[in-house]
Amino acid sequence: MLHITLFTLGFLSVASCGPNNPKYSEEIIGREEYKAPAPGATQGGKIGGGSGGGSASAGGATARDAVACDATFAAPKKGDVTSTIKCGGSVTASTEGGSSSFGDDFYQRAFCTPARKHYDDAPEAIYLLEVPADIQATVSLSSPCADLDIAAISWALGGLPTLAQVGRVRECEMDTKEGDGKLKLTSVNKSQVYLITVDGKQGAAAPFRIDVACGTYR
Repeated sequence: MLHITLFTLGFLSVASCGPNNPKYSEEIIGREEYKAPAPGATQGGKIGGGSGGGSASAGGATARDAVACDATFAAPKKGDVTSTIKCGGSVTASTEGGSSSFGDDFYQRAFCTPARKHYDDAPEAIYLLEVPADIQATVSLSSPCADLDIAAISWALGGLPTLAQVGRVRECEMDTKEGDGKLKLTSVNKSQVYLITVDGKQGAAAPFRIDVACGTYR
């Protein structure tokens, strides 16, 4: 009896995989053969992109495409915050016509970056961002026109910190790689205020775009 049962089970197993019976994966996808997406393809029109590429949309456009290098923008405020940006917001502007409030000495002493790239020679555009409590903000910089960098300086004392006040900067993050930049800022238990600064290496000044995406992390 045992031999008959094993034979019967084996026969049923083979029959279920025969040419007239669909594979399980084919049933799930509507009996269509699964084809792997091509490398780098975006599925379902989801937001994609990465370092140097901007944020891809369903139509293939990126944040970099929104930056016109020959466009004219209002100059950023000199020695002050130009405006406030929020989670889910974006700004397209230029550092041209601004002034230099932060330089190599400030960035080093605030532990933003050890690199010395003659930031003193470049104008900046500075924005105020408040990250709500228990939120992670991803701040992305698109700079296809010149080698600009992005920094986030934790500062809630009003105005801009000077070199003499650098010891009161609680936190500083900076992306200095060539091309676009990205920072992840995380608040714990309470909101945190940052000065989002776009600065240029070797005196560079140009149009740019900043995008802020926020989400919970715990």
